[in-house]
This record gives sequence, structure tokens and C-alpha cells, in this order.
Amino acid sequence: MKKMKILTLLVVTVLITIILSCSTTGNDNGNDEENILPYEVGNQWQYIRCEKNETKIDTIVLIQYISGKETINYNNEELDLYKWVWYLPIDTLEMTINIYPINDGIMACSQDYITHNILFKYPVSVGDEWTCNWDGTGTCKCHSTNTTIQTPVGDFDCIIYGFYGSDNNLFMEMYVCKGVGIVYIYNYDSDYEIYLKSYTIVD
Repeated sequence: MKKMKILTLLVVTVLITIILSCSTTGNDNGNDEENILPYEVGNQWQYIRCEKNETKIDTIVLIQYISGKETINYNNEELDLYKWVWYLPIDTLEMTINIYPINDGIMACSQDYITHNILFKYPVSVGDEWTCNWDGTGTCKCHSTNTTIQTPVGDFDCIIYGFYGSDNNLFMEMYVCKGVGIVYIYNYDSDYEIYLKSYTIVD
């Protein structure tokens, strides 16, 4: 059951990443120091989980890392795509998302390089929302731009991104710290939490 919950979280997150539908101001590369998600090759994050209000399980259940970079031609310009890997050690499942920085945050690119959509909007204001489902039935909303959360590796000031289903019910929140990445995930459907355990950001 726990494996299935973690797998469900991963699949939902990846699907949201690839099929988000939102307009952007352009494809100009952003600055890594100013962006919401550090995307340089070698960056790595490790996470533990627990059921709501229970003791954290000190077992790594999710590992993220930037494995490499690929340059493609997009709109007659060269575009650097960074390979953001999500790996579940328990299930030995691995999935890769193509991402790249823009002035509005972090974009995600489909594996066929055709679909390009916003993943994390930044800068962002409380109340901002955008479509996050291919059929237009889901939304993503900014719940907060300055919420502090405690994790095993320290306290972080975060932006909270909330994800809503077709019934307009909140099913997941991601706490993202500028310059660090995702530090906390809460899944409302399965009532469990994932915390950042350790991370490495390449200088």
C-alpha cells in the first residue's frame, strides 16, 4: 500500500509536469541564482516520508537529481534542456523530466520536445492560478509566497503551489524554496507527507 501511494504521487507529479497548460512571456533562459528551482547538472535531493502526524520514517523514498543537459533546436534557437530525474529506490522506478529556465520560472518539455509548459511559475503572487490539466479541468494555485516549514535538514521559507482536480478539490501541495527546490509535499488524497532529508546544490 505504501509503495502504491508513493508511486501514485510520482505519476501524478510527472503528468502535471508534462501536460501543464499555461502561457508564458517567452523562452529566454533565466538566471539559476534567481530561479525557483536550481537546475544545474549535479544537483541532488533526497526525501523521507511519514503518515500525517506520525513519526517521520528515516528511509529514503524519493531521490531527485539533474543528470545531464541536452541542446535542442526550438523555434529556430538553441535551447538547453536539463534532465530532472525522479527515482524511487523502493520500487526501483525512474522517470525523467526535461526542464529549462525562463523569465517566468521553470518550464517542462515533453519527451518528443513538442509540448512546452510552465511547471513552477516564478515570480508568483498569492491567488495566481493556471490550468494544469490537458482537458482544462484541473488548476494550480499559489497558496503562499512566504511560509516557513521545518524539515530534517533545516527550516525553509517556501512558496506553496496547490494542485486541484476536476472537482476543484485540493489533492496536493508542494512547498518550494527558491534556490533549494522542493522541500515538502503533502498528498491530501492519501494523507501522507514527504520531507527533504538532504540536498546538494552545485556552486
